[in-house]
Amino acid sequence: MPFLFPYWRPAAILALCLGVASCGPAALPPAGSISDPYEDRNRGVHEFNRAVDRSVLGPSSDGFSSSVPEPMRRGFGNMAANLGQPNNIANSLLQFRIGEAVECTYRFAINSTIGIGGLFDPATALGTP
Repeated sequence: MPFLFPYWRPAAILALCLGVASCGPAALPPAGSISDPYEDRNRGVHEFNRAVDRSVLGPSSDGFSSSVPEPMRRGFGNMAANLGQPNNIANSLLQFRIGEAVECTYRFAINSTIGIGGLFDPATALGTP
């Protein structure tokens, strides 16, 4: 059956999609039938969080971006990205992407040492993706 070879991949994808689609609930429950005993408390907490965001966090982030110079903001961003590299390394290793894990390790080592704890990004200048 070599003539079917180009068509097996779309057929497999279609079968997978149909299989996944059949796993859903038969019908949605009627509106109002879901009982959530914590709904009032959750709504109150959500409104509090939104009020804090509007009154405190939003203005402070606007003030930060207008008062801190761009090179310092970039440095903070570089440092935060560098602190996330160990997670990327572990994730790549768990997915058996050894080459990607080596690149992330190299990037983390370069930026942590030469880049002064990730404040600067010399790994990009050295061509590390």
